[in-house]
Amino acid sequence: MSFIVGLLFFGLFILLTVLLFVIVVVMRGINSVRRFLHLDGGNKYGQASSNGQTTYRQTHTADGITITDHRSPEEANKKIFAPDEGEYVEYTEQ
Repeated sequence: MSFIVGLLFFGLFILLTVLLFVIVVVMRGINSVRRFLHLDGGNKYGQASSNGQTTYRQTHTADGITITDHRSPEEANKKIFAPDEGEYVEYTEQ
């Protein structure tokens, strides 16, 4: 009798584990589709918009904060270095 009860508990444990796994996989799939379709309330990569002659990029964070960048795409993608950095220097060992 105790063997059957133990077997039932083991079966219940396996069933709950599989059910939890299926729920996690389905939720990740739903979140991926929502992110792909931009239904998650924000686009973490931002999107370029045009307002007359001014181009800007808006990014919406998960907290509901909107960040607007009014720089041109060339200026926004430019690397930031000091004028004296990044130059080739001849190295001589002493």
